[in-house]
Amino acid sequence: MARPVGTRWIYCRVGCDERPRALLRYGAIGEGNAECERRWDVFLDEQGPLLIISSWQAPTWILSQRGDMWVGRWHHERMPVEFLPLHS
Repeated sequence: MARPVGTRWIYCRVGCDERPRALLRYGAIGEGNAECERRWDVFLDEQGPLLIISSWQAPTWILSQRGDMWVGRWHHERMPVEFLPLHS
C-alpha cells in the first residue's frame, strides 16, 4: 500500500482542475486544504485500502488504491477524482 503520510499529491477532478495536496501526520492536510478537505485517513475494507478525505463533519471523497494512485468520486458533484503522487 502506498503510504500517504508526509507526502505531496496532485488532486485531480478529472476534466475540471487539479491542485497539489500535502498529507501530514495525524491525519491533517497541509498544502491545499479547503473547507471540505481538512482531514485524511486510511481504512481497510473487503476490497482493500480506502483513502478518505473529509471536512470536520463528513467525508468529501472516498478513494480506492490503484497502483501508486488513488481513484474515486467527489462526494458532492460525483465527478471522478484521481489522487496521484507528486514526484520531485
